[in-house]
Formats: sequence, C-alpha cells, structure tokens
Amino acid sequence: MSEYDQDFFREAQRLLGENAQRILNDILRHAAEVEQQAGAYGARLERHSARLPDAASVDALRNVLSHLRADTRQMRSAVVDLQGNLAHSREEIESLKRELEHARVEALTDALTGALNRRGFELRLARVLAESGDSGGAISLIMLDIDHFKKINDAHGHLFGDEVIRTVAETLRACVKGRDAVARLGGEEFCVLLPETSLAGARALAHNIRARVERGRIRRHDSADEVGGITISLGVAELSPREDTADFLDRADQALYCAKESGRNRVSIAA
Repeated sequence: MSEYDQDFFREAQRLLGENAQRILNDILRHAAEVEQQAGAYGARLERHSARLPDAASVDALRNVLSHLRADTRQMRSAVVDLQGNLAHSREEIESLKRELEHARVEALTDALTGALNRRGFELRLARVLAESGDSGGAISLIMLDIDHFKKINDAHGHLFGDEVIRTVAETLRACVKGRDAVARLGGEEFCVLLPETSLAGARALAHNIRARVERGRIRRHDSADEVGGITISLGVAELSPREDTADFLDRADQALYCAKESGRNRVSIAA
C-alpha cells in the first residue's frame, strides 16, 4: 500500500470512527430504552393476566382490557419511535458514505482541471495493470506538456495560463473514451492512459490531440481577445511484456523529452 493510500485510509478511519461511534451509541441508547420499556410492558401484562380470573363483572373485565390497550399503545409508540430512530441512523450512515466517497474523489482529482491528479493516476495505472495481467491486452501511454508555458504566463498572466491548462484538459477528455483516463501530473504536464490500445492507436490519438490543441483559440478573461498558436509536445509508449511500471513511465517521458528537443509541437514514439 502506498503512502498516499495509508494517509487516506487513516483519515477515513478517523472520520468513520468519530461518526460511526456516535451513530452506534445512538442506536444502542434507543434500543436500551425500548428494551426497558418492553420489560416493563411484559411485567404489566403479567399483572393484567393475574387480574383476569378475578374480573367477575363486565366492568372489571373492561377495566383490565382498557389497561391492556393503553399499555399496548404505549409499547407500540416506543417501537415506532425506535423504527424512526433507526431510519434516521441509516440516513446518517448513507450520508457518511457519500462524504467519504466525495473525499476520496477530491483526493484523487486535480482541482483546476477535474482530471486525475498524480495520485489518482498512479492508482488507476496500478488497477489497469492488475486487470490486464490475465488478458494480456495492449496498454499505451501518452505523456505531454504545453510548449513554452512560462512564456505564455509571462505574456498573458497566470489566470490565462490556468485557462490554457483547463482547455488542454478539456481537449484531452474530448478525445478519449471508455476506460481511457486523463491525468494532470503537475504544472503543465499531462498524461493519457490508454488500456486496450496498441502503439499505433495511441500514436494516431496523439497526433489528433496535437492538431486539435494547435487549432484551438482561447479567450482572455479580461477582454474579448482570443489567443491561438498554443502547442503541445507528446511522447507515446506501449507497455512491453514483463516491463515494470517505472520503466514504462520512463520510456514515455523520454519520448516526450525527445519531442521537445526535436523542436516541440510534435509526437515522438518511445524506443
């Protein structure tokens, strides 16, 4: 288990421990109250039963039955209250589960783009590798970053730079499908994980992404002006048989480096 997983589960355990204990205490308290009332109800039933042989007159019998009805209504009310409290506890548990899921998603998602963050990418890659172990299907990866991003920030400001990052992320999401995953690894660097995709398919997708980004235009937040000519460099790799994760990522990263060194705004294929 990674250090991130350990941190997340520790936090999840803390949240569960605090709230689940409170919910459990409420359930136990309500159950104890009903148990106490049920005991008292049983004792009253026994007393009423003992009185029945002595109820020689109709009025005496009515009196016993009247007390039976009153005690039964009181017991029924206690059971209804317990059912309501249990239903409320179930709602709280469901709410807690939703909060935990929301926290998990936030922990694995990049706040600016909505793509997976590095931790989310690592978990997704590990899951894809585990699931593909038996099938042996192809797995490819595209690593990319935005060309001359510092110059973009210097020329147009950091708010526009953020908009460029968001736009690239949106373009990536528009180009993928199914089990494909888009992640922002940090700064202006992204990757696209492509399960069940060969090197040829990943290369075609990379060229499509590069062309779409280059054709795009992005409006400045402080005017109606649009800025074009944003480009990206991309490196593509396919997982080799018996290749470990670190080497796979390194080959894709080296392909990206080659694309940048070769003039940027191009796709390079890993050796």
